[in-house]
Amino acid sequence: MKTLNVALEQEASNLSFFSSSFATHGLKVARRTLRGWRERARTRHALRNLSPAGLDDIGLSRDAALVESYKPFWRE
Repeated sequence: MKTLNVALEQEASNLSFFSSSFATHGLKVARRTLRGWRERARTRHALRNLSPAGLDDIGLSRDAALVESYKPFWRE
């Protein structure tokens, strides 16, 4: 009976390690996604406010800049 308890405790320990590992990975992925969304929203806002000279510098027309700048932040 003692051997069974030790084996069950070890399995529970392994499961908690894997579940915490998956949770940590999930949090990292969520943080990376949120950072990407925030950066995309910020750059699209900046693109919307570029001057004609700034648009010429990056080689975009005003229409192309507006189309890109009004995309939702979650779209690439």
